[in-house]
Amino acid sequence: MLRLRAALFAVIFAGSIVLLSVYGPGLGISRTVGTYAWATLMVLLSVAIFGPPMARVLGWRQTAFVFAMIVAMGVGLFLYLVFVSLPALNARP
Repeated sequence: MLRLRAALFAVIFAGSIVLLSVYGPGLGISRTVGTYAWATLMVLLSVAIFGPPMARVLGWRQTAFVFAMIVAMGVGLFLYLVFVSLPALNARP
């Protein structure tokens, strides 16, 4: 069952990133908004697909903690790229 969920996750992942990020302007939304919508969709899908099997093994509290840590790492990476890496890249001569 987990293999089916993983395959479903991969198909939805590929389809949604193409639809929202690449073709976002064609749908009437900016590429940034499309990327944010895609990221939110991926977090929700990963929780919906991998949450119940993980909760059976770890329990709901630890599963919620693991997903919160994954989201926090993603937010931290995003903030690092936007506020540290990209401005430093633009400031180079």
